[in-house]
Amino acid sequence: MFKIVVEDGGAGFDHRGELERAEKDVADASKRRGRGLLAVKRMSDDLEFSEKGNRVAATLGREHFDVGLDHAVAVSDGGVGRIGIVKVEGHLDTHTIGKFESAIQQAIRQGLDALIVDLSGCRYMSSIGIGSVLQLQSRLEEFGGRLVCAGASSSVRGVFELMGIASVVTMAASLEEARRLLES
Repeated sequence: MFKIVVEDGGAGFDHRGELERAEKDVADASKRRGRGLLAVKRMSDDLEFSEKGNRVAATLGREHFDVGLDHAVAVSDGGVGRIGIVKVEGHLDTHTIGKFESAIQQAIRQGLDALIVDLSGCRYMSSIGIGSVLQLQSRLEEFGGRLVCAGASSSVRGVFELMGIASVVTMAASLEEARRLLES
């Protein structure tokens, strides 16, 4: 386990009210307040606030950290017809985005006009990963193609919700559901 404590000498804030507002407003892109606090809450095993709200302690378990170089992104065999599958393992962030985008380029060069981004093995996605998925979707749509993200964990799906784009990107619970969506 790992614990992070942040404290300041300020007056603090009403953390209960702020978290409630952030939970309600997560789908409203015009209301951006409290998203960082909400992200920490979702990634933490335990989140404790001082009574004043000027001290917060977040406890994280080992499963939230990926130590090592097992980040792998590859175009997977198993595409159906013109559907390709890009599987993300580990983290999709600054360190792995180049490999992810290279895999996407490879799939597009192969003439695939529909892609499934398999997120079932993705433990963390940063905003740069989200941006790349959005660019990919836009690029495919320009040429009449489609994109579906499949198998995202609740924490990865939470990043899409937190950024206010969960309704923009088509999400499927599984690869099979993603294939059905693309084939229909």
